[in-house]
Amino acid sequence: MSIFKRKVDYTSLTCPECGEHLDYNKDTGTAKCKYCNSEFIINSPSRPKANTLETVFDFVERQQDRYEQNAEKRRLAEEREAERRRADAKKRNIILGAIVAVALIAYALIILL
Repeated sequence: MSIFKRKVDYTSLTCPECGEHLDYNKDTGTAKCKYCNSEFIINSPSRPKANTLETVFDFVERQQDRYEQNAEKRRLAEEREAERRRADAKKRNIILGAIVAVALIAYALIILL
């Protein structure tokens, strides 16, 4: 699988009037519907890619953006996990404190009796 997009000379177009297929004339930059005879001017991109080096730079830039987004997601997930662990530790400490208090009360009662 290639990381580069293939150059495509033909794109399927549909008529906004009737929804049928448009025939594109590459020389005039127009498209005509066979069904309702509507004709449209098709805007071409501002400028095609000059070379594959630009394509590589675009790809690297997109990958870097994706990496940064994933890094932010990982950071947020780690923060949530750390908060969950702190909450669990707090619960354990409360339970252990209650167990120790009950044990001390039981020990005091045994000594007093």
